[in-house]
Amino acid sequence: MTRDSCTLCGLPTPEPPVTGGDDVDGAFCCRGCMEVARTLEDPAAMDAAGAADSLDTGADTTDVDGEAAFLSVSGMHCATCEAFVEAQATDTEGVRAASASYPTETLKVTYDPETVDREAVRAAVDGLGYSATERDGDAAADDDESEVGRLLVGGFFGMMTMLWYVLFLYPAYLDVPSAAQLLDLGGLAGSYLLANVWLMATVVLAYTGYPLFRGAYVSLRAGHPNMDLLVGIAAGAAYVFSTATILTGGREVYFDVAIVVVLAVTVGDYYEGRVKRAAAGRLADLTEERVDDATRRRADGATETVAIEELQAGDEVVVGTGERIPVDGVV
Repeated sequence: MTRDSCTLCGLPTPEPPVTGGDDVDGAFCCRGCMEVARTLEDPAAMDAAGAADSLDTGADTTDVDGEAAFLSVSGMHCATCEAFVEAQATDTEGVRAASASYPTETLKVTYDPETVDREAVRAAVDGLGYSATERDGDAAADDDESEVGRLLVGGFFGMMTMLWYVLFLYPAYLDVPSAAQLLDLGGLAGSYLLANVWLMATVVLAYTGYPLFRGAYVSLRAGHPNMDLLVGIAAGAAYVFSTATILTGGREVYFDVAIVVVLAVTVGDYYEGRVKRAAAGRLADLTEERVDDATRRRADGATETVAIEELQAGDEVVVGTGERIPVDGVV
């Protein structure tokens, strides 16, 4: 993780950072912050919330009528990205409202299907550092591949580390007689072993655990500590203590604790992400299948077709065979 911070939102910047050249001064964590900074006189004097408020993101999706679409948008890193993506969407003719969420990488768009089609809505958001696809499209698969890759790398090096613990380190910690131990930790071979354990633990924490530590940093900067911070403290403390122990000539290290914590939480986050994406996909399907009209029975016994917004409490709605029930009610 780099020590440099985004000029606009304060989050860590990648290496190399996103810059705007001569058009805008500063280094940014993402394209969204950089593009928003172009619209500000002094980006360094503006925080993420103020920058987001400076954008015209349109109406709330609950306040307008129209066709709803759910897009998967990768590349969002912060609240500024949310506002920027929403502004990009609502700048498109026919798009009435948009609501983005960077934790779930989801954009909900309400649009007029007679003015603009779904592909045009997706194209309006796609680009400038973001990749927009249908919610069940390639983005979810790419996310899965990235997370699985982190788990595979972490799992491999984690198993190698635990194997060395079981064969060499645990017997020494449990005071197994020296004659029964496979390796003397006090010699040069022991130092070589610990150096390799440190290296493999570093790979697990730096690569597999990077999203956890980044989440911990973001929560701390936002003033809302979360579970990532707790996990980061636990794993980081075990890693730092063990590293210091090796450097001072000690032999009792706890890299196994750091690795187990990171892998356990990463596996949990992976399955949680899959559940969230599945739920978002079902929500999108449900929204697409929602009906806009209902058949209401009048007092004279005749029926009429009305918009569901016109239904009142106590109205009798007629639902034919194979039709969807348009509103909640008593059957």
